[in-house]
Amino acid sequence: MKKQCANCGHTINENDAICPVCGKDRDSEGYKHPQKNKFIALIGIVVFASLAFYLVSQIVSFVEEANKPKEFKDLTNKEMQQFLEWDANEQQKKHENEKFFK
Repeated sequence: MKKQCANCGHTINENDAICPVCGKDRDSEGYKHPQKNKFIALIGIVVFASLAFYLVSQIVSFVEEANKPKEFKDLTNKEMQQFLEWDANEQQKKHENEKFFK
């Protein structure tokens, strides 16, 4: 089985006492299996991709919601008051026009 040097990352044979590239002693702490490192890197990539997808979907959802016209039931109190004032003015104008053209 091959291991990876923690100092330089070179793959070495399990029976080698030192790394042939950097000379670090094999018995020192830090030698690890390359397959395990690849698995951890793969998990990191999957987690990162999932978070990126989630963030993009949230941004798209926010933008779509911001651009969506409000329905009558979604108006705030201030917006409702402004609408009612506008509607009353429109009704008044309509009533005045009807009087004028009769």
